[in-house]
Order: sequence, then structure tokens, then C-alpha cells
Amino acid sequence: MRSGALAFGLAVLLVLLSPPGALSAQEELPPPPGPAEGFFGSGVGWLEVDGTRRELPYTLTIQGPVVALASVADYVGGELELGPLGQQHILRLFGDEFVLGPDSAVMTQGEQILPLSRPPIVGQRGLQVPLSALEQSYGDRLGYVFRWSEATRTLEVARRGDRGLALSIDPVHIAGVTTLVLELGEDVRWRAQPTDDGLEILFPGRTLQLSGRSPRGTDLVRDILVGRDRVRLRLDDRAEAAEPYRVSRGGRVQLVIDVSQRRDPVFRSDSSNETSTRAWQGTTIVVDPGHGGAETGAIGPGGTLEKDLTLLLARALERRLEARLPVRVVLTRDADATLDHATRTAIANQNRAALFLSIHLNSEAGRSRARGAETFFLDSSASDAAAAASAAFENRQIEAGVTTADEGEGQGLAEEDDLGLQLLLWDLAQSSHLSKSQRLAALIQQELNEALDLRDRGVKQAPFRVLTGATMPAVLVELGFLSNPEEEALLNDPAYRLSLVDALVDAVVRFQSMDDSEQRSAAVAAGQPH
Repeated sequence: MRSGALAFGLAVLLVLLSPPGALSAQEELPPPPGPAEGFFGSGVGWLEVDGTRRELPYTLTIQGPVVALASVADYVGGELELGPLGQQHILRLFGDEFVLGPDSAVMTQGEQILPLSRPPIVGQRGLQVPLSALEQSYGDRLGYVFRWSEATRTLEVARRGDRGLALSIDPVHIAGVTTLVLELGEDVRWRAQPTDDGLEILFPGRTLQLSGRSPRGTDLVRDILVGRDRVRLRLDDRAEAAEPYRVSRGGRVQLVIDVSQRRDPVFRSDSSNETSTRAWQGTTIVVDPGHGGAETGAIGPGGTLEKDLTLLLARALERRLEARLPVRVVLTRDADATLDHATRTAIANQNRAALFLSIHLNSEAGRSRARGAETFFLDSSASDAAAAASAAFENRQIEAGVTTADEGEGQGLAEEDDLGLQLLLWDLAQSSHLSKSQRLAALIQQELNEALDLRDRGVKQAPFRVLTGATMPAVLVELGFLSNPEEEALLNDPAYRLSLVDALVDAVVRFQSMDDSEQRSAAVAAGQPH
């Protein structure tokens, strides 16, 4: 790294460590945002509800308008509460709580993370939010539709009509896994929620019109019930359902749900196992499905997208981890959404996660026979040329300020300096996690090799942006090569994906056991109770 970048990195640390009040009042207040930051003006427009117009502060941004949430809550409904330090805002809608804040492109509802089209900002009348925040709160819960008129600076709010939605359901039971395909007449909003005996998929404001034969149960699905605006799955006691995922092909929109046999937990109820899991009671693990939204990641020869498979793998990993350990699992994305690298690690840090696992699939141009899994931990230098190439591919983002492979050499050097600075700051603050990250990576690689007889591509280190800034042990695992037609076919098999996920869970369980043993040994050495 050049000496200039090192000096700048140390200067940043000095600023971060400066005591409160060290900055002048003028420095504490940033200048108003302008075109350079993607803002194009602000003012007071109109909020139109049921033919009545009221004033609505707004700001125009490159990603669309953001509007005053307080004004919407006053006129449309809901309670808005400002959290400590003004960084957390809670919107309450008839028992649902939505938490969001400035400079964060996600909104949470319970344990669900909802991606936003852009971060909210602080403007006239407090927090101003993008329309995607309103659509995922007022729209999905209360059936409202929002439309912004650029010409009149008016946000029109109307109730969604109760319209029909054509639906057909085809259950297929193959190799111990039931796959339910819900084909929809059009692309609509939906949400899934667990029930006491299965899963329910709701279509707010729509009346379902079932076409074709009435669906029958399978070995794992007792009943498939179609109500006015929902489909309910009643599962066998030994079954569990994955979160539905959306597929769009040739103008057809489908929701796909994989139902598999529940795996028995490895831990028995003896006292030693109870002791080994006690330290992790209430712990959070963050799982990051790589890519998403505009960023597809690798594409297999058969057209399989990396972003789709990583989300399926992450959802299955969430279920398996929570079944085997007393932990809560948070996904950085639970939909096809674009997230930058900083947001992914920020979600892990905000949740004070014990582990950060980023799930990816590999690809090698011109090498259709490459196969196997490999696991990485963060380092400023790649362990070999292949690791450097993997990091370079994963580090490309479709976002402002990040270069792609065909941009100019000078810009590329600037990006390398920026990554080098981030790695410096990460290393200074988080060097204590390096050995644990390396250990976790080794356990994951060993489990994948032994359980699935995969080619051992080894544990490697590389400068992955998505691991930069994580304040806990963090690894990135490539679970196969989409560029290999045979592995692409395997990765599209639900049973094979579950075997990959179970190998990851086994590795985390072993890591937890080793980590807990170390903590007990340290407590004994220090003369503390354990």
C-alpha cells in the first residue's frame, strides 16, 4: 500500500478517536446536498388522499422522490416514534412495527429485512423516505397504492381494488422433496408467514381464482388450502417448508416452495450438550446470499443465476442453523434486491452477530470442468492467482464509484487504494477475529470435502470487499462452479443443496463447540466460574 493511503488511514482513525466537541460547529453540520450527491431539489408538494390535498415536504433524488414520513402518518394513519439519537424511527401500523433510519437502505419488520430503493434522508419535517418504504408498509399491510406525479409534485394515495388473481398449483414429489409451484396470472405483491402447522402465502387485496384441478397433498404436505386471498400449506410433523421464491420465465410468474423432511438435531439432551450450547443462547448469525437485484453474479451454461441459488441456499441454512443451535439467523436479503457490500456487513454489525457467512457460487471463464468448493477469509493479499480472480469478480458492483473490468487504469488504481485503506482499517480494528475466521473457513472446507466427496480446493485468503468491516469472524464460501454444467445441474437439485447446507451447519456446530471450550478454559485459568 502506498504511504499516502497509510497516512490517510491513520488520519481517519485519529478523527474517529477524537473526543466529542473536537470539531467546530461549522464542521459538524455538512453542507446541503446538491447534484453531486444525487439530490436535485426539495420543496413542499401535495399528499392527495380520498380527494383531499394536504402539504407534503419532499426531496428529489436520482433514485426518485423521498417524502416526509410524518406527513404520511398524520394523514394516512399510523404512529411514528423517534428513537434515541434520532437514528431509529419506528412506524407502528395496527400491531406491525417497521424500523428504519437515515443512511440505511433497509427497513426491518420483526426479523424480516426489507430492502429499500434508496436510504431515507433527514429533511423538512424529519425523516423522508422513498416510495418503496411506503409500499412495503402501508401498501403490503393496508392495501394502499402510491403514485408520484412529477408534474404536480403530488403523491396520490388510493386503496388497492379487490381484484381477481388467476392461480394454479402443481405439487411434485421427487427424491424425498416436495416442490410446490404456484403459477400466477400476473406479477403481484405477496408475503409468506409461518403458521402452527405449516406456511401461509398471502396476496393482499386480491381474490384468488383457482384454475385447473384442485391440488392434493403429498407425503410431506397434508393439505393445500386455497382461501379468498391466501394459500395455506398444512405440513406433516416431520416436514419443513422453505421460504417461497419467485421465478419469472417467458412472461410466466411462479412462486416455488421446497418442502423437505426435517432433520433431527445432532445435540442430545444430556448435560454436556446443554452446557456446550448455553454460551450461544440468543446469539445471532448473519447469512449473506451473494449478489441480488441488478447484480446477477455468475450465470451457468443452462441460464442458472448465482443470485437465485445463493438466496435458496441461505434460506435453507437459516432454517437448519436455528434447528440445530439456540441462535437467531438474519439474512442480509430475503428477496431479489441489490445491496452494496457495506450494507451487508453493516447488517451483521448492527445485529452484533457472532458469525458472518457470505454464500456464493464460482465460475471460471473457458474452464467448464472446474469443480468443487473453496472457502475464503479476508486478507489484503490473495493466496494465489485464482483467489485474486475470485475476489476481483465478486468485488465488482453495479453502483456509483466502483469500477468494472473495462474501465480506465487510473480509476482502477484509485479503487485498489480505497480497498487497501478499508483493509488497513479493518485489520487495525478486527485483527483479533482473524484466527477464528481462518478456523471457521477450515472447518467449512473439511465438512464440504468429507460429506460430499468434493474436490478439495483448500482454504484461501483474498481481499473480498463483502468481508471488509465485519466485526466478527467472517468467511466467504463458494459452494460450486456454475460454469461446470454438471455442477450446475447438481446445484439445481433441492436434495443436493440441502446436503451442502447441512455440511455448513455441521461446520458451524463444530466451531461453536470449539469456541465454547476455549471460553470455559479461559474462565478456569482466570479463576472465574463457568
